[in-house]
Parts: sequence; structure tokens; C-alpha cells
Amino acid sequence: MNNASFMTEIIAFTIIICLAIAPLAIKELSNKKS
Repeated sequence: MNNASFMTEIIAFTIIICLAIAPLAIKELSNKKS
């Protein structure tokens, strides 16, 4: 098992999760402000 490719997969997975959640989080924050 290649450790570097494993880390790359984890980083890519984390970025995808963040991109998926970010719009929802921003929507929630703007709802709370108004």
C-alpha cells in the first residue's frame, strides 16, 4: 500500500466533502443573520 497515494485520496475526499457542505453552511449562516 502506497502511503502517499493514500494521503492524496484522503485530502481529495476531504476537499470534496468541504465543497459539498460549504454552500449549505453558508446558507445556514445567512439565514441566521437575517
